Order: sequence, then C-alpha cells, then structure tokens
Amino acid sequence: SPEEVGIFFLMISIASVAVLFAQAGQNQAAVRFIARLRGQGLAASAGSVVIKAFLIAGSASLMMAVCYAFFVELLGYPLFHSELMVVGSLWVAAWIVLNALRALAAECLRGLEEIRLATLFEGLFSSLLFALLLLFVWLNRQDISLYQVIVITTCSALLSMLFALYSLG
Repeated sequence: SPEEVGIFFLMISIASVAVLFAQAGQNQAAVRFIARLRGQGLAASAGSVVIKAFLIAGSASLMMAVCYAFFVELLGYPLFHSELMVVGSLWVAAWIVLNALRALAAECLRGLEEIRLATLFEGLFSSLLFALLLLFVWLNRQDISLYQVIVITTCSALLSMLFALYSLG
C-alpha cells in the first residue's frame, strides 16, 4: 500500500543518515592510511589499519543501531502512527550495521587499488541482490508485506557485506 511504501522510505532514510554517523569517518581515513602505507612500501601494515577501522566503525554502527531501535520503539507509533515501523526496527538496526561495514570494506578495497570491487560493493551489489529477490517474489505471484521487504533489504545487505569482507581478504 502507499502507506507502507512511505513508511519503508522513511525508515530507510533515517537509517541512511544513521549509517553516515556510524561510519565515523573511518571510510575516508582507511583509504588515506592504506594508500599512504602502500606508497611507503609498508603494505603489511595496512592490515592493522583495516582492523582498527573496522573496530571503530563496528562500535559506532552498533551504537547507532541501538539509538535507532530505541528511537523507533519510543517514538515510532506516537510520532508516525505506524506499528509497521516498530515491528521492523530491529531489522533496520541490523541494516545500519551491515551497510556501515559494507561501505567501509568497499573503501578499504579502494585503498588497496581494487577499484572494480570497491565500486561493486559501494551499493551496486546489494541493490542488485535486493532487486533480484523482489523480482523472484513478483515472478512467483506472491504478495509481499512491508516486513518481508525489510527482511529482504537486510538480507541483501548481509550478503553484500559478507562478499565484500571475503574480497577484502
């Protein structure tokens, strides 16, 4: 329904802003430090930069996910009059963590001069997975609820993040 589509876009918009805060600047810092270390011939040290960046961004993204879930649980129904927003809040909170880490992995790949993989994992792969899953549902002539769309969104983000981490090595 149009109401569900509006709620979905509202949830994803709020979560996208949370992802920006969750990255805590680690995506830009990681590219800079990895490239600098590689330029100085210290490619082995780049691994420690990646680990530290993931620890910082992982912690920040978990904090943002908790803040998002708390915000939606507290204000989701009174402010937006939507139980659907409250029901899917934990999935969207997971989406925040997954997207922050996926974006960081993509930027680390960019620092390692894996530009094609970085471009793929910036969002293209996740969006393609999401579209394919929705196409599969549509081809099977199944009705889909907002909750199921949120789960599909989060699962596509999870797969994208896992492939990005695998590509990172």
